[in-house]
Amino acid sequence: MQNLVEKIVELYRLRDFSFLTLILSLILLPLSINLSSIALGTAIVLKILQILVKKKGFGVSKELMLSGLLGLAFLSYIFIKSIFLKEFKFTIASLEENSKYVLLLLIPFMLQKKAPNRLLIFGLFLGVIICVVFALCYSFFNGIPFNRYVFSTLFDIHHTYLSMFLLLTFNYILNINRHQFPMVATVLFSALIFYIIYSLNSKVSMVIFVIILAINLIWYSSKKNLVLYLSSIALVLLVFVKFINKDGVNYETALDYRTEIWQASIAQIKKNVVFGNLAQDEKQLLNYQHFLSGKHYFLDMDINSHNQYLSIILKLGLLGLFIFLLYAVLFLKSLKNTFPIAESREALGFALIIAITCFIENIFDRHHGIVFFTVFYNYYIVLLADE
Repeated sequence: MQNLVEKIVELYRLRDFSFLTLILSLILLPLSINLSSIALGTAIVLKILQILVKKKGFGVSKELMLSGLLGLAFLSYIFIKSIFLKEFKFTIASLEENSKYVLLLLIPFMLQKKAPNRLLIFGLFLGVIICVVFALCYSFFNGIPFNRYVFSTLFDIHHTYLSMFLLLTFNYILNINRHQFPMVATVLFSALIFYIIYSLNSKVSMVIFVIILAINLIWYSSKKNLVLYLSSIALVLLVFVKFINKDGVNYETALDYRTEIWQASIAQIKKNVVFGNLAQDEKQLLNYQHFLSGKHYFLDMDINSHNQYLSIILKLGLLGLFIFLLYAVLFLKSLKNTFPIAESREALGFALIIAITCFIENIFDRHHGIVFFTVFYNYYIVLLADE
């Protein structure tokens, strides 16, 4: 804690208000989309002013520069596709809809070295703690169940994004130095996170939790603690089985629901596999396909692809997906160069959270998702590069 305070004081002494405001944006991320967006916008403006007025703060590592160049390539592809649309109104609508991807270009230039960057992850942790404590108190004093609806009502946050934040917290404490975070504290916090995700009925997050736990337990297992670790995995799996049979949880129904949506998305993708379709809104394209398929019950839902990969192909084609997957290439290259140190296992956990969640949600369609990805993707490539 003392080190964290010292880092914040040092940033203030250096007048790096851009980075401090970025930390504030992450604290606010689970609490308020509007306030987090304002803080993030302010951080970007302050960074630009810092570069233009003070002529400093632009220097970044090679990895962050590559990440920024990938963002520029992705944005350039979207821009070129947009300006060649038949009608100007489609161009404006496309640029407005995809303006969120500007963070792919800007965020890499806002991060620093490994030590101060740690404040970013602690900022998100602080926001999550405030969010969870307030929700627990609200549920207790109002005599209502502690579930996903409490969070959506109080903070307008979908359970998928809150679960992603919780999983990142869990993934971090599993790999932290035990001198900084004792084993007892690790077990207690892990159990609390598991309970919250269980209460949220977040099906894919439960799967990710078990995968991350299994990877870490297998990695740290030895003859001395093998029985303890196997018992831990068995206990978690027993609870997971109970979760599967819980009211409101049905993996088969959830998969069937998404499969129907994916089929509609794939049918539209086939019309322009290489370059995609930016002229029309994704939801409109899917609604049209649902109408043609006679699945009228989907029309009132007005839903997207519920799969980030299919969404990118639908709008930007295989060429757009290829550019985006270059992020994975850069990440895996950094991971390969540092494995098997603790930081690489932590980064692998983050990669699993993103890769798996993208199969069931368009996580970039919301502020929670695009900020989470852009900040912590670049956070981890810096973390790996500094090792």
